[in-house]
Amino acid sequence: SASAQAERLVGTFQQLHERAQVANERTRVVFFAASLVLGAYVVVVLVRLSRASGELATLNAALEERVEQRGRELLAASEEQRTTQARKAAILEAAPDGILLIDEVGRLLELNPTAEKVFRLTAAEAVGREFLALALPASLPAGKREEVSAALRETSGVATRLESPCLRADGSMFPAELTLVRVPGEGLARFTAFVRDITERKEVERMKNEFVSTVSHELRTPLTSI
Repeated sequence: SASAQAERLVGTFQQLHERAQVANERTRVVFFAASLVLGAYVVVVLVRLSRASGELATLNAALEERVEQRGRELLAASEEQRTTQARKAAILEAAPDGILLIDEVGRLLELNPTAEKVFRLTAAEAVGREFLALALPASLPAGKREEVSAALRETSGVATRLESPCLRADGSMFPAELTLVRVPGEGLARFTAFVRDITERKEVERMKNEFVSTVSHELRTPLTSI
């Protein structure tokens, strides 16, 4: 009986061993297949990463080129703007007329050097003050003041030209030709006032009238006698 029991134990062991070998074989096959799948997945991921890296490099190079181009364009635009501003400043400084920028309520925003000389004050003293109070004397007739005020309310863009006495900072007055026009653009209204001192023109007109009057008087008597 001991020999039979030993044979049964040996048979059981052999069966278990065979099953274990079959299970191990299956496990190795499963692991091998999983390794192949995982390897294939890794290869696919690496290929996709490589392609994505190439595309990103291409996009990055294109983006850098666009940024550099945009930077060059902005630099050129900034240089052009500086040149334009310098040109405008030179024109304003060389203009023979006083040029004043007025806001929608009649306050001075800017004025050129000629305007400073005409009104005998600095830009710092003038900016923020009301144009009508600064430029027009208090003795000006109400109708003339209203005419200037109406020109500052004109929004059609048509220039208004008129003559009016103007007041300097030292209290003296001078005859002036005013041209008022709205600045084109959206937003709050802005007006430009061109002020021309016509003292010499008025003096020439006075001398001409006096000359004509004198000649007429000198010719009247002999002509009457004739």
